[in-house]
Amino acid sequence: MKTKNSFISASAAFVVFLALATFAASCGFAQESGLEILWNAAERQGTTDRITSFEATYEATITNAQKDGVKTKRRVMQAYVDDDTFCYLETPSDGGVYGAPAHMTRQRGRFPQAQYELFDLETQGSLFLSSTKMTTEDFARIGRLSGTFAEMVQNASSDLKDNISKIFQFDVSESETKINGEASYVVELKTTTGVLMARYVITPSLGGVCSSIQTFNPATGDLISEQVADNFICEKTSKLYYPLHYVITEYDPKSGELASKREFQFDESSLRINRKIKPKEFVMTVPKGATLYDGRVDPPIQKAAPRDVEISLANDSIDLETMTELVEAPKVGESVPIALDEPESSTFYRIALSVLGAIIIVGAIVVAMRRRNAS
Repeated sequence: MKTKNSFISASAAFVVFLALATFAASCGFAQESGLEILWNAAERQGTTDRITSFEATYEATITNAQKDGVKTKRRVMQAYVDDDTFCYLETPSDGGVYGAPAHMTRQRGRFPQAQYELFDLETQGSLFLSSTKMTTEDFARIGRLSGTFAEMVQNASSDLKDNISKIFQFDVSESETKINGEASYVVELKTTTGVLMARYVITPSLGGVCSSIQTFNPATGDLISEQVADNFICEKTSKLYYPLHYVITEYDPKSGELASKREFQFDESSLRINRKIKPKEFVMTVPKGATLYDGRVDPPIQKAAPRDVEISLANDSIDLETMTELVEAPKVGESVPIALDEPESSTFYRIALSVLGAIIIVGAIVVAMRRRNAS
């Protein structure tokens, strides 16, 4: 009898456990802690799900003190071409150079200073070669964990997680919004005294994609910045989830007013992730008439392009002095000597004359052979 009662008690306890688990799930309690959710997402995105190359055409809408809803269409390609070499190329989507900042970079290390950069200044038809790192959009971070926390986890030692849990607290709740039908969790990063520093919305089942990141001023509690991603798709090659729409909003830390807003809309058909890209694919066309400056040396080297010239990241460095396609830059008041393109009509006549000459030669040979046979 005692055994039977024990069995009934165990069964009842199991039923109660299931009921409580179901209730907890319905109330939005995650099985993982907030730290585990963030940690696993950051760790996974830094290893198995790391984006090593990215290609897409996108439309950017920029709003700040200087620009009010200015739209540009661009083509971007970035990749770690080997373990420590990062290449980046961004140009207007129509293939031109001017009209939007064209930017070309080759860097060493994961978070490096640039070895060299070539970028369009948009003014006076000139391009500038520099060794100073420019700010570039890191498209591999969009819709994923980013910032100091992610970098810290992805470079973490084995005991770092325990130390983080002693410094911060991670409150977690289920989000009311699902991403592609999958459950998402809101994780709030706070100090041990309860001061809110950041809020993340993570979807663990989709590789830990991050549809929202908010950062706060710990002194005032005001929102400092917000990154929102939506319309996630599964990219065909990499099988990674990526958002086609992304908005970054930043606020003035003193006034709380809007400081800047950048909105990106990606063309799904152009999106390619983790394709193996070689440095020679990073090519910028310098249009004829443009002047190039190499500011890495003193005094700067100045060259000019008499015709369209391609500059590639295939080599370890860009050396304007050894590029035979370039000429010396003109002096003040002079213009770049443009190499005239041969008109199509002249090309036609040149070919026609060559063909006619061949016909005459063949005709002469035939006449000579007939005369010889006749004699």
